[in-house]
Amino acid sequence: TVNLVTQTYNTGIKLTQHAMAELEKSLHRLPGLEKWFVEIVPTLAS
Repeated sequence: TVNLVTQTYNTGIKLTQHAMAELEKSLHRLPGLEKWFVEIVPTLAS
């Protein structure tokens, strides 16, 4: 499902290294295109 986001977000906001490490657990990156090709794998709600 795709949802349109109409909210405005602040720019220049960065995650902490710990928060990014947690987020990276649900990302799969294509070798050679790591910066541009990211598949987000959904996680089951607990």
